Amino acid sequence: MGYCLAVTRRSPLLLLLLAACGDPGTRDVGDACLTSLECPDESVCFPTAEPEVNRCMSVCDAETRLCEDGSVCLAGASGAERVCYLGGEREVGESCEDGDECAAGAVCILEDGAAVCRRACDTRLGTGCAENQVCAELVAPAGYCAERSPEEEPAS
Repeated sequence: MGYCLAVTRRSPLLLLLLAACGDPGTRDVGDACLTSLECPDESVCFPTAEPEVNRCMSVCDAETRLCEDGSVCLAGASGAERVCYLGGEREVGESCEDGDECAAGAVCILEDGAAVCRRACDTRLGTGCAENQVCAELVAPAGYCAERSPEEEPAS
């Protein structure tokens, strides 16, 4: 893998051309990357919670909440691209400040004044949560697994 800076002299202009010289698509989803050119088709080089670390991640659309691999479909800072986010280091139930800190398949939710990682779910399906939980809506169809309130408990 290599990158080059090609400098071409044309009178009287000096043109600088930056070109990726590595082989396109040489990385797998989850691998570290510098540009999306290194990533497989249908994936992009996306920032992670780790400072200055990008990884190849599969793209997803706005209608997708949970990707086929169970990861959460998150929008980037610009909102233009969405990826199946590979996850951060914080497990479900741990405190968080941002969604990219939570493990794959989890989102950062504000509950009772504290932010905590919770399992993500799709409100259209209503599945993926434990028996004592309900898929609570964030922004349709995005949801998270919340504890059932006593009035939501199924009749025995």
